Amino acid sequence: MPVQWHPIFAQVLRPLVQEHYDVRTNMPVGDAPREADIVLLQRTGRRRPPFRGLWRHLTRWNVVEFKGRSVSARVDDLELLVELGLGIHRRLNEEERREGRPPVPAAEASLWYVANELGRRFLRDATQVLGPLELVTEGVWRCRVLRRLIFLVSSVAAPVERDTTPIHLLARESHETERALARLLVDEPGLWELYGPLLNMLHPNIWKEAKRMARSKGKKDDLDLRPWIETVGVEGVIKAVGIKEIIKAVGIEELLANLTPEQLRELKERAARRG
Repeated sequence: MPVQWHPIFAQVLRPLVQEHYDVRTNMPVGDAPREADIVLLQRTGRRRPPFRGLWRHLTRWNVVEFKGRSVSARVDDLELLVELGLGIHRRLNEEERREGRPPVPAAEASLWYVANELGRRFLRDATQVLGPLELVTEGVWRCRVLRRLIFLVSSVAAPVERDTTPIHLLARESHETERALARLLVDEPGLWELYGPLLNMLHPNIWKEAKRMARSKGKKDDLDLRPWIETVGVEGVIKAVGIKEIIKAVGIEELLANLTPEQLRELKERAARRG
């Protein structure tokens, strides 16, 4: 089975936005739920969140289709995103009415398409589907369809900043961008402890350099992988990263030391099935 990137994205994004947004996955649409790489962000308060980077563009409701590093962007996805987004908006507004609250207007619901890389051909064809695109910032474009904003985000081209940490962690990056990401994690308060283990697993080529950066700032380099393994699951980590890459990144002894007895048993069962 292919990697399901959107639940991983939701887990990586949640610590950054959870004070202001509820992050949900597996949103059903209509009577027959469809499989989709969808993450829903719903603002939990009335005040506009204090984001300065990419997430300052979030509206009250946001339907995000996230494509991971192993999935290519396809223009056909955009029509499906609009269809799915309209259905989710309609369903959520039905819930609002049942609870006696006014429906959320179209202008307060936005659609997001986030992929590893959006090339010239994709953007050209997207213009034919959605209409003219406005460049918001490097790697981010937007337009308006049916009164709703649609954002197109190229993970590898977006600025390396606090807000974009989740998409850069899950992207397949150049070494230069990996170095910028490592520097950001070390310099920004709280990010190293939170995301350092993922940098270790997903960007092993930069890990030694990142550890040197961390030590120069007095930060620990023996980070605990268990919270992320418990969050995503052994199966999810192996699918997303690959067992060879995990062992290369953390070493077999450290990997085994960070697994619970249940996770060790799961790993042995997987090895037995493959063997």
